[in-house]
Amino acid sequence: MYKHVVVGGTFDGLHAGHQAFLRGAFTKGARVTIGLTSERYIRRYKKDKGVAPYSKRYQALTAWLRREGVAERTTVLPLDDRFGPAVLGDGFDAIAVTSATRETADEINRA
Repeated sequence: MYKHVVVGGTFDGLHAGHQAFLRGAFTKGARVTIGLTSERYIRRYKKDKGVAPYSKRYQALTAWLRREGVAERTTVLPLDDRFGPAVLGDGFDAIAVTSATRETADEINRA
């Protein structure tokens, strides 16, 4: 098990796929930091304008984390750019990714 895993995402709608992805991060890491895409990020990188506001996505995510019993192992931070906290050297051991975010994780690893 890793000490600290970092993940990033928009988590709009927090569907079953999101939940499975997050559960996987918690099975791999004692702590998980989640970079939740901010409205600034959405404006800059996402073409879809139908994304729920950050506050609504944050509330849904943190409610789910409490229901799953993992809130105390989690930090949720706003993600304003593609790399977020992952390049700050904050002791992350692993980055959890999907096939859609693998390229960005490779860039983070090179940085």
